[in-house]
Amino acid sequence: MAAVPGKPSAWADDAYITLTTCHPKFSNRERLVVHGVLESAASKAELPEGPAVLASRS
Repeated sequence: MAAVPGKPSAWADDAYITLTTCHPKFSNRERLVVHGVLESAASKAELPEGPAVLASRS
């Protein structure tokens, strides 16, 4: 798997994640591959209750 999705010879300058799934299980008949890039991060010490976007709404 490439360090940068779609660019096998590039060096990663961001934090990437690749998620894969298949159906039926362990088959390549139907496969989904999704790439993402980390936009921001915070430590548990900085946000002990987690990010506001995940807070339950009343």
